[in-house]
Amino acid sequence: LQEEQASVREIKWDAYKKYSEDQLEAEQQRASELELQVSALKQQLEEAEIHYKQKEEQVALREVQWEANENHSLDELQAQRQYAADLEKQIQDLTHKLQLAEAHHKQKVTEEKEKLAEVTTELNKLTQKLSKSAEMEKKTKDAMESRSREFTLDSSTPSNKQHERSKAPDTASPNSNQLEMREPSGIMAFKFILGVALLSVLIGVFLGKRY
Repeated sequence: LQEEQASVREIKWDAYKKYSEDQLEAEQQRASELELQVSALKQQLEEAEIHYKQKEEQVALREVQWEANENHSLDELQAQRQYAADLEKQIQDLTHKLQLAEAHHKQKVTEEKEKLAEVTTELNKLTQKLSKSAEMEKKTKDAMESRSREFTLDSSTPSNKQHERSKAPDTASPNSNQLEMREPSGIMAFKFILGVALLSVLIGVFLGKRY
C-alpha cells in the first residue's frame, strides 16, 4: 500500500512537474513575445520621437520663414505704396504741365490768328492797289496808243511834215511824260510783287507755326 501511495505521489509529482515546466515554457514564450513587442514599441517610439523632432524643426523653420515673408511682404507693401505715391505725384506734375502747355498753345493760336488776319488785311489792301495800278496802266497805255495813232495820221500828209518838225518838241514831251508815267507804274508793280512775295513767305511761316 505504501508503495502504491508512493507511486501515486511520484506520478502526481511528475504530472505537476510537467505542468510547471509547460507553464514555465509558456511564460518564457510570452515573455519573449512581450520583449519583441517592447522592442518594436521602443523602435516605434524612437521613430516617433525622430519624426516629432523633424516636424518640430520644420514648424520652427516655417515660423522663421513666415516671419521673414511677413517682414518682406510688409517691406514690399510699403515700397508699393511709396511707388504709387510717386506715380501720383508725377501724374499731378504732368497734368499741371499739360494744362500750362494747352494754355500757352491757345494763346499762341490766338496770336497767330490775329497776325494772319492782319496779313490777310494787308494782302487785300495790296491786291486792291495792284488792281488800281493795273487799271491806271491800262488807261495810260490806251491813251498812248490813241496819241500814237493821231501822230501817225498827222505824219501821213507832206504838208504836215514841217508842222510835225515844229511839233517835235511837243510830241517828245508826251513820250517823256509816258516814260515818266510808266516808270512809277513799273516801280509800283515791282514793289507790289515784292510785297506779295514777302507776305506769302510770312503767311507760310505763320501757317507752319500754326500747324
